[in-house]
Amino acid sequence: SALTKGSGDQSKAKIILLLRRWKQIDISITEAANEAKDNVKYLNTLQRFIEPLYSGTALSIIDTIPALMNSIKMIHTIARYYNTTERMTNLFAKITDQMICNCKESISDEEEASSNNNVLGVFLP
Repeated sequence: SALTKGSGDQSKAKIILLLRRWKQIDISITEAANEAKDNVKYLNTLQRFIEPLYSGTALSIIDTIPALMNSIKMIHTIARYYNTTERMTNLFAKITDQMICNCKESISDEEEASSNNNVLGVFLP
């Protein structure tokens, strides 16, 4: 009858809308997964230059800076997703923050070592 035919058409229309929405969500998820894989690939290339920022001396950090900058330049040039101004700025901020932390720790260690050697508390050059 006409009543059941109308409800069948509505069901078909709902299914078509759901399938379109599903396809859009699937495309978005696939794009996000591809972006994540791409970002990990490029960030992994920085790992050997980033490690000295955590465990290295000031001199070892200085030695790695040119190669680190070249790698970041490469990422900025060829990365499909990670080459945005926002991501590059965040990356540089994190690198700089870690350099500061490492330098502070190094200075604190040196001050502690010199104060331990200076029992009288007098200034020694």
